[in-house]
Amino acid sequence: MKHACTLLSLAAVLAVTLIAVPGPAAAELTADTLREILLREHARDLADGYLEEASRHDDPAVRARALEALGKIGDRGTVGLVSEGLTDDDESVRMASAFALGQIGSAAAEPMLRDAYAKEAYAAVRAVILPALGKVGTEDAIVFLGDILLANHPEDAAHAAMGLGHMGRRGMDMETAGKALTMG
Repeated sequence: MKHACTLLSLAAVLAVTLIAVPGPAAAELTADTLREILLREHARDLADGYLEEASRHDDPAVRARALEALGKIGDRGTVGLVSEGLTDDDESVRMASAFALGQIGSAAAEPMLRDAYAKEAYAAVRAVILPALGKVGTEDAIVFLGDILLANHPEDAAHAAMGLGHMGRRGMDMETAGKALTMG
C-alpha cells in the first residue's frame, strides 16, 4: 500500500510537471517571436505590422520588447501605439512604454506621460516616466518636473532632476526654462 501511494504521488508530480512546464515548441515560439522583433528593430521595419501585433501579444515580455524596439526605431507616428503600453497591467510593459516614448522624443507624448505618472502606483515605473518626460517635454514639462522636484517626494525627486537634465541636454533654452520654473 505504501508503495502504491508513493507511485501515485510520483505520477501526480510528473503529470503536473508535464502540464505546467512548456515544451520546446513553446520556448521556440517565444525565441522566434523575440528574434523577429530584433530583426525588425535592426532593419527599422514597421511595414508589415509585426511590431504592432507583438506590442499586443499575450506575453508581457514580448509586449515590452516590442515597445522597446519601437522606441529604438524612433518613428513619431508610433506614439499612439507605444503610449497604449502606459496602461498595461504589467509594470515592465509600462516601463518599456515610457522609455520608448522618451526615445521617440515627440512632444505629443508629454500629456500621456504626465497622466501616466499621476496614475502610477509603482515607484520603478515613475522612475522611468520622469526622465522620459524630460526627453519629450515642453515648458509645461519643466514646471511639472520642477514641482515634483520641490514637492518633497524623495523617491521621485532624483528622477525629476534627471528629466530636467535631459531637457537641458536637448538644448532647451535656459531663459525659457528659468521662466517656466518660476511660473510653477
